[in-house]
Amino acid sequence: MTAYKHSPRLKAILFDIDGTLYSDLTQFKKNILFYLLYFPRMYSYYRMRRVLRNKFRVQANIEAFNDQSVHLFSRYHHMNTDRAKFFLEHYVKQSWIRAICRTPLRPGMRYFLQKQNVPLAILSDFEAVEKLKKWNIMHYFSEIACSEEQGTLKPNRRVFLSLAETLGIHPRDCIFVGNNFYYDGLGAAAAGMHSICFTHRKYRTIAKNIPNLHIVTSEKELYETIEKKLRI
Repeated sequence: MTAYKHSPRLKAILFDIDGTLYSDLTQFKKNILFYLLYFPRMYSYYRMRRVLRNKFRVQANIEAFNDQSVHLFSRYHHMNTDRAKFFLEHYVKQSWIRAICRTPLRPGMRYFLQKQNVPLAILSDFEAVEKLKKWNIMHYFSEIACSEEQGTLKPNRRVFLSLAETLGIHPRDCIFVGNNFYYDGLGAAAAGMHSICFTHRKYRTIAKNIPNLHIVTSEKELYETIEKKLRI
């Protein structure tokens, strides 16, 4: 049974990590040699993830998700399943994460997190703990969730609802902040959250027709929008 109750005031801020807490462009510049070296494999990896998002858009099954990950990657990159599993474990979950950890947070992000007096949480499609520890911000978050550990990926609304339930807060009382319009923005809005998407202005036209979905295009606008919503 769901443990949360709805109240008229926003009670928590949930964050995506990649491209949200830091700039994707800065991350790419910092790690351009990594992407050049592993481009064919990373291309296969992103291809695999697109298929998984559609396949597990509604249901969630951790064993099936992991099996499909290995199967699809081995097929796209023309390698056996043992090698595919090794690559996913050692290059994606270790080397790539270490590369991302070299990327600094957005300039005002640490101060913004520090001054909040509502619960903060993380919902990422990727491993989160190592990054948060490296940036020394893990203590700001009361809950950390990874969609992969539930056998699915955003925009599956189940992962958003699950985190809200863990926090004991109604989805309507949560702000979700992400950077991907389709996975973060639409996913959080479909779960009934106040969704703020830090992305390109071109999505503003679409977002006008979606309740509680707001597009921001600068770090300053991001912080101002969140703080405005918390004052309502």
